[in-house]
Amino acid sequence: MYTIDGWFWSPNTTLTGDWDVKYLILSLTSSVYGIVLLFAGTAGNLCLALILGQDRRRLNTKTKVLFCLMAALDTGVLWIAIPRYWTRVTFQWDFRVAHPQLCPYHVFAVYVSSNLAGSVYSVLCVDRCLVIYHKLEGRRIKATRERVPVGSVQRSQTDGGCGCCVSFHPVHCTSTGSNFRKTGVGIHRKSSLKIEHTCHESTLKRFRSVDQLTNKPTKYLKRLSESNLQHIELPTLQGHGRKWRNCFAALSLLYVRHSNKWIVFGMLLSATLIFLKHSVAFSYVHADLTNGCHSHSVAAWRDYSDFFTQSILPYLIIIPANLAVYRALKRHRMLLVSLKMTATHGARVAVPKYPLAHTKPQRRRTLTSIDQIDQHPSIKPVDSSSHSPTVPRSTETDISPASHLAKNHMYVFKTLITLGILHFVINLPGSLYAQVILHHTSNWWIRTLEGNLLYDTLLMISFTNNGASFFILLCTVNGFRSRVRSFYCCENSTKKLTSYGQPIPTCLKLPQNSQCVSGH
Repeated sequence: MYTIDGWFWSPNTTLTGDWDVKYLILSLTSSVYGIVLLFAGTAGNLCLALILGQDRRRLNTKTKVLFCLMAALDTGVLWIAIPRYWTRVTFQWDFRVAHPQLCPYHVFAVYVSSNLAGSVYSVLCVDRCLVIYHKLEGRRIKATRERVPVGSVQRSQTDGGCGCCVSFHPVHCTSTGSNFRKTGVGIHRKSSLKIEHTCHESTLKRFRSVDQLTNKPTKYLKRLSESNLQHIELPTLQGHGRKWRNCFAALSLLYVRHSNKWIVFGMLLSATLIFLKHSVAFSYVHADLTNGCHSHSVAAWRDYSDFFTQSILPYLIIIPANLAVYRALKRHRMLLVSLKMTATHGARVAVPKYPLAHTKPQRRRTLTSIDQIDQHPSIKPVDSSSHSPTVPRSTETDISPASHLAKNHMYVFKTLITLGILHFVINLPGSLYAQVILHHTSNWWIRTLEGNLLYDTLLMISFTNNGASFFILLCTVNGFRSRVRSFYCCENSTKKLTSYGQPIPTCLKLPQNSQCVSGH
């Protein structure tokens, strides 16, 4: 066996007793885990980039670029960092000492790649929070295939955007949106349920006409008779913190209008700061056999700053962002259920008789609770006498696409929240132990063979989140599993995809759980 001399291995003494067996088991486990993580993580990131790159339906270009960039950076982190710790555990040899200039370059590459990967992940979380929260805050008051032609909906969409990642109080203040008073259930040509929203005059001035939102003639809306509008009472949502709400609404509106520019600017600024910080510390990192290629006091601030930027700051950004999105999704579901429950007592909802030409089968899905409410006997088709001449008859219930919106956003949300939990669970222990090793060298446990082995093992485990994105999607998202199955099983025969995660391969005309029988 081997013991430790400073930070390197030397065969001076041997281990005896139970620690010999424990060390052997831990060493073998770490060796196997490191090689599996390296190749499985690389294959998973490659598959994730290929699958998302070919999907042109549900994910917009910005999200796909961020996901693919994160997969590429994660792959780079794995191939830069894992081999060093794996060779230390397996062969008791550190390749950083092979050449005097190899140590500072490798340290620079590890720190820069890991910082860039964490920055892209944080940018992705913040962007999804702003975009998803922006949309759901407007769509939580309606169930239709069109935007509500009222300017205040845009105001409620922008509430809480930039403040959700600052503190929890702004999230509470801005997530309520504008106050609800009375809404009308309108019978429109392309909507199953139309909710109109009361607003302030200052908000309506931002949008001079309805045509800017719906691209429909205003005369069509005027032809709707008042007899087709029946007022119902919705749960009153009290708004608090008007000043906070207005401030964050303006900031979020500015972000949403120029989101691509803000993301590019933020990523360039983050990359510049990362390279600048590690370039300054680069000159102070030298290969030293006595301390195992560890930076000295001049660059010691780099370790503390990286501990903050990699182990603390991402949690301060990711956790509030995911909580804000979760709260918006939950309120969206509850409000739709309340709306349906109220509609069964106060109004009869008119729906189209025939599905729209652009309607896809996946867009006719809804929440389970709403499906049950739709079967309530008090919801009856509206008679032909109660219809406007411009509105077609409706004899069957059209299912609201609200659940499709929620499922579409839940695809990204479940991935981000799972990655955040994994990042928190596996990265923080390794980072804390690394800080103890680097800055408290007087501890007797650090200078033992077991302490160094545990140090290398925890650091390898801390890089698990860089190779787990594909497998998290595969385990948590049903639609992604269907997409992967169609990608590998029916790649040549699948020509048409519906919504994301619900492909309809031409080689399959079977239920979703059936196996591919096309011979692939």
